[in-house]
Parts: sequence; structure tokens; C-alpha cells
Amino acid sequence: MSSPLLTPTLKETGQETQPNNSNMKRPWIPMAWLVALAFLPAIRAQLNIPSDGSDGVFAPSANVEIDLSEATTDVWDADNSARAGRGIYDAEKWAVVFKFASVTVPADVKVTFKNHPSRAPVVWLVQGDVVINGVVSVDGQAGDDNESLAHVNIEGGPGGFRGGLGVSGDGNSADSGLGPANSYYSLSYGNPQILPLIGGPGHGPASQYSYPPKRRAGGGGAILIAARGSITLGGKVTSNGGDFRQGASSPMFGGAIKLICQEIAGGGTLEPGSGGRLRIEANSQKLTHPSLADYFAPPPGPTPVIWPPADAPKARIVSVDGQPAPVDPPARLNGQPDIMTQTTNQVEVVIETLNFPIEGSVQLRVIPKYANAWWVGASRTEGDFTRALWVARTTVVQAYTTLQVRAAAP
Repeated sequence: MSSPLLTPTLKETGQETQPNNSNMKRPWIPMAWLVALAFLPAIRAQLNIPSDGSDGVFAPSANVEIDLSEATTDVWDADNSARAGRGIYDAEKWAVVFKFASVTVPADVKVTFKNHPSRAPVVWLVQGDVVINGVVSVDGQAGDDNESLAHVNIEGGPGGFRGGLGVSGDGNSADSGLGPANSYYSLSYGNPQILPLIGGPGHGPASQYSYPPKRRAGGGGAILIAARGSITLGGKVTSNGGDFRQGASSPMFGGAIKLICQEIAGGGTLEPGSGGRLRIEANSQKLTHPSLADYFAPPPGPTPVIWPPADAPKARIVSVDGQPAPVDPPARLNGQPDIMTQTTNQVEVVIETLNFPIEGSVQLRVIPKYANAWWVGASRTEGDFTRALWVARTTVVQAYTTLQVRAAAP
């Protein structure tokens, strides 16, 4: 079970009299020269991207799948020279972080990812420049027509959520997918700042699409690429959800793409998927693809925001039926579960919130592997804004059940 953010205004004055009304006058300066002076520091200054380059230069010459399970488990900013290129999994940040010296993805090269056991999203922190002429994909998986795979939850992209099963009569609604959505239509969620970094919802097949098993989807993943220098986009970056039904006009259940850099240029594309999130923070933009103009955010400033602040709201499951929950649950849907319980009675699920208003609402989503999901409200039992405990009571059905928490401020 699992619980799993100034263009200078110039005025043409001609000659300007000194404040003391003396006859000394400042010489008139051409407007173009004033503009050049105003923007020159911003163009030359590098962003303070926290990368030591210890994962080396990333420049694949052929298609590559990066196995995120090979990442070192450590704090994200540790020196990774001893295991360069494999990244670091930071459980507290819930991210697999690569600190590259530079990145070059040539044309005709596709970079994909195999999930970490935590299914955490991908963060690239780059000392120099990034050039993407090929494809970088954190797409979720589509279902498979192979009937023997109908009992297998479809994987989301890294940072995205798994899809439901393809078994007729069992988990045959969209709610059987994991993640925050509650219908088979794609929904936007999270926030425009993409803090925290999180992917898209997974879905089981809606009842009218129970067969074939292909008609279900893993949610699109999430990726942050932050570079001290420039990002040149000639290819594309994608976080589409899996195509949950044949003939769908576009991949649904999209994830998130966030780019931070000094300058971004090129005619490539960014595909967050239907309902996905896209954000571009750059001090200078020279992209030629017109559809990307709506996704530009304010310039990042000298030190961009990479992680949510320490006092950001949090919610997690503390215990189920009196048994403590792991701090970093892998939420396996086969093999060893995070918690085992044997009862047909209601169980208490204790939830902890941090930096969260007690007037808000806390809900528990109960997602059986072979049945439809439901929501249960939680009641606060103790604590305040800084830290509070809440209790939800629910039954759990036989076999695997996933638990997820949603906290909404008033």
C-alpha cells in the first residue's frame, strides 16, 4: 500500500538638467546604447544551477534507455563521480538527479527511461549547454493486446502513475488507474510552477473500452532540465501518456516538462501530452515554434527555484491498521507489499500533514488491484498547521490495494 513555482523602462530625455539647476548638462545618449547597456549583464551572466558535473558529459550516439534503478541512493547534491552517468536517487526530494557537464542528443537518437522502483521523476542539472536535436521521452506506456498482460499494471513514465488492469469485470473503470484523476478524460492538476515535479495520472479502461487490454494507459512522466547556459531545441521532449484507446487523436494523461536556462532557441517541439503541464523559464527566448509562446514564465532570476521550499505543505500515510508505513514505500503490486493486513473489518489509516491548514480537507483514495477505487474522508485528531494527524477508516479488499492521500487547502 502506498501514500505516495524587468524589462527596463527607458525614457528619452534629450538633455537633462542637474538637480541644482546649474548650467552643467548631461550629454544625450542614443536610446539603442541605453538598451544595450541594460540587457548586456543579463545575457552574459550564467544561472546559478547547482550542478557539479559529476555525472560527466551526456552525448549518446545511438538510442539509449537509461535505467533509473541503477541510480545511487544519496542526497541529490552529493558528488557522483564514482558512478558517473547513473544519477542519484534522493528519496526526500523524490527525484532521480543527474548533474551533467553538458548534454547533446543528436538527431535520430532517442533517449528513454526505465523506472526507478520509486517511479520518481527525472532531473537534469547541467553545468553548460544542452542541445536536443533528437528525442528525450518520459512517455507513459500504452496497454498491450496480449491477453496474458491484462493482469499487469501499465507503467507510467518516471514521475507518472501506473494504469489499471485490462480485465473485464475487474478494475474495469478509469478509476482503477493510479494517480489523482477521477475519470478517463485527461485532467490538469498540480500547479503552473510544476512544484513539486510530478507526472500524469494512469488509467484503466473505461467500461465501454474493457477490451482489448490495450485500452488503458500509464500516465506521462515528468522531467526538469535546468542549464547554466543555453538549451537549443531542434528535436523534441515528450511526456505523453499512453494511448489508452485505438484511434485516439492524441495521447492523453500527459505529464510535465519544465525547462530552465539562460537562453532557449530552436524550432523543436515540447509535448507534455493532453492535460499535461509545460513551463519554460529563460532570460532570453529565441524559439521559433509558435505554439510554445504561451508557456513562457517570468525569467528565473540568478538562482532559479529547483525544489519546493522546506516549508511546503506535505501529507503522508503514517500507519495502516496500527502498522507503521515505510517512509519511502515502493508500492509494489506484486511480490512483497509495504504492509500486510488480514481483516474484513474497517482499518484505521493515520495520515500526517505538515505546514497545512487544519481547515483544509484530507482524503484517502483506496484503489484495489481488481476492483474500482473509492474515496474516504479523513478527520483531524490532533495537531495544528505545523503538524497534524488525521484518521480515515476504510475496509480493504482481498489482494493488493494501493492507498493514496490528497490534501486540499480551503
